Amino acid sequence: MLTKIPADTALANLKSSNCGWWSKPIKNESDVNAAIRLQQDVFRPVINPRFRFPRTSRIFAMGSCFVRVIEKRLIDAGFSVPDPGTALAARWKHRHGIEPFGPWDAAAYLNKYNSCAMLYEARRACLGPDHVPEFVIPLDKDHWIDIGAANVLADETEAAVRARREIVDRHSAHMCDCDIFILTLGLTEGWYHPERGVHINDAANVLGFRNRSAFEFVVFDFNDHMAALEELHTVVKQRNPKCRFIVTVSPVPLQATFTGQDVVVANMFSKSTLRAVAGAFCAAHPDADYFPSYEMVMLSNQAKTWKDDRRHVDSTFSTEIAKTFIDHYIE
Repeated sequence: MLTKIPADTALANLKSSNCGWWSKPIKNESDVNAAIRLQQDVFRPVINPRFRFPRTSRIFAMGSCFVRVIEKRLIDAGFSVPDPGTALAARWKHRHGIEPFGPWDAAAYLNKYNSCAMLYEARRACLGPDHVPEFVIPLDKDHWIDIGAANVLADETEAAVRARREIVDRHSAHMCDCDIFILTLGLTEGWYHPERGVHINDAANVLGFRNRSAFEFVVFDFNDHMAALEELHTVVKQRNPKCRFIVTVSPVPLQATFTGQDVVVANMFSKSTLRAVAGAFCAAHPDADYFPSYEMVMLSNQAKTWKDDRRHVDSTFSTEIAKTFIDHYIE
């Protein structure tokens, strides 16, 4: 169980809380409950951060595409966050020729969509390449991938993929001396390479289904994600004892599901699992805290939270999320 406290303490928690009731009758003008708060355009969760940190803190972010949104807003606000995409954009374009294509587009190469990919990256950065599988592997004689990257960049030769891996390694090294590590959990669906015994970050359809017989589709469960995050925590803390973690869940839904289910139903399973993992992980570690950006997006006015594709968060709303983060966590 996550929590076990005396009854008197639990009752005192509810009595002292100004956000603990969903639909408590309103007696005074100052009274508020969840039913009222959820009618506002922007849902503002009550956040009691476990820790705060100075603006000068070094921040490293890793996870799905939503973490790039948080990362950009923090950089724009003047925080010390490593530049994720300039070095990549200077040398490569998008594999499908998408334009315009700048540093923040190229930064998608760093996205980590499942917890295994995040763990592999942490092992490589904190323990060294001898502690992880070979990251650069062939799909066929003409096409290579990085199992820890989102392979969206042009030039799939071995030389190009290895050159990009060097850039990713330099970026990931920042987790070894950061003060704050932001982890954004993305998906529960993934792909496995049985012959090599490794999970890959990309989906097989993204890779063009080349050599598709080499891969298996998997759905990670709660225990899979918890085991990966627990090991990631251990690995990072051994190298960087001062590091503290802020965990979020990406609101960006599955683009497609390979389960045969309705994609909306499959996505609900995915996000519910990851939200439970985030809560359990933070409950187990005093140096970790959950930031409810997921709830802000999903429980605000949906016409204001999403871009037209209904998958990516509107830039104005992402600024609202970053402001909420800064207001609550910065000393």
